[in-house]
Amino acid sequence: MVRLDSRGVWVRRLSVATLVAVVACAGDGPATSLPPVPRAGVGDPCFADADCPSEMCLSIGYCSAPCADDRDCGTSHGYVCGVGTGGVHQCVPQCPSTLYHYVCVGGVSTACAVAGSPSDCETCGCGPSRRCDPGVGCVSLGGYPGEACLTDSECRSSNCSRLAGVCRVAIGDSCSAHDCDLCVVRTSGSSYCSSECRTDADCDGDVCFGSFGPEYFTCRPRCSGASDPSCPGSCQLVGDMRFVCTCTGCTTLALRGVGQECNDDAMCAASACLGRVLCVGAECQGFGYCTTSCTTDAACGAEGRCVDVPCVEGPTIECGHVCLPACGADGTCDPTYSPYHCAALPDVDGSTVMVCDARLADGDGPCRTGRDCESGNCVSATCAP
Repeated sequence: MVRLDSRGVWVRRLSVATLVAVVACAGDGPATSLPPVPRAGVGDPCFADADCPSEMCLSIGYCSAPCADDRDCGTSHGYVCGVGTGGVHQCVPQCPSTLYHYVCVGGVSTACAVAGSPSDCETCGCGPSRRCDPGVGCVSLGGYPGEACLTDSECRSSNCSRLAGVCRVAIGDSCSAHDCDLCVVRTSGSSYCSSECRTDADCDGDVCFGSFGPEYFTCRPRCSGASDPSCPGSCQLVGDMRFVCTCTGCTTLALRGVGQECNDDAMCAASACLGRVLCVGAECQGFGYCTTSCTTDAACGAEGRCVDVPCVEGPTIECGHVCLPACGADGTCDPTYSPYHCAALPDVDGSTVMVCDARLADGDGPCRTGRDCESGNCVSATCAP
């Protein structure tokens, strides 16, 4: 191998074999040699068959060996005598192994490639356009936009709406309000399907980017630099040396229904997000639930209640008789983390019901305006009766 030394001169890094020869010839004394380099054993890393004494390097990158029973595989790496990908008995990882794709067949660790049982798909996975139905096996993926789903893996697009429980178009594809949770519309008229995210893994190759306080992240397209014309806005260098497209000059299409979480009015189909604004330094973010006016609980869906919210700053679509989600049977809200909590509010029939509310209770803070408080009264950044 060739490299630069500290003076910027190209030098060659000697292999172990070459170094042994050099040491043997150096100086005027008797020839010496380095101790032999130990060869890999069962379970040790390898790159090719030649790296292993048995000439068996598994596709997972570890040495194997022929075997008759577990004793032939040693004890240092937990390998057992099983069936490898070639269908022959050799030392392999214990079963079941999701990481290395080995399942138990009659108590014998067997490579998924030769196991052949459809019920093993939780460990072995499924082919393209198919998904694993635990206890059943691999089934047709289905998962076209609009079909019901629980996880991304059930959708051909790998994009299951956490809000609506249906498949959306893929992250980055063209979109509309009907097939994407957060459809970013470029000023040119083209669009980009985004969604809320927690890590880059949620974004199908794009970047999960946002603000840590308050925490709100969405998928953003990657870009190559300030002059990249593909961005729905501009290309920005973020702190971890990645370029992402910002949404300056863009709009998002409202999609969220009554009772679903929102950050501002524009995210709600009824254009009303009942909640509060949380600021950390100069960054502010809204938290709340999409709502609408109502006269009965039935107008708020199975999980909603029609409650009376005081119009302390004059009548708006976010006060009077409006919908809020009911608290769970355990007296908590989903999600259970701040800023959502159970609050007692009057129902349309005059009774008191427990509903989920993002606004602050009396004595809590900080608040910016009366809209941040259940009482509608913000005094010195603290909610007052």
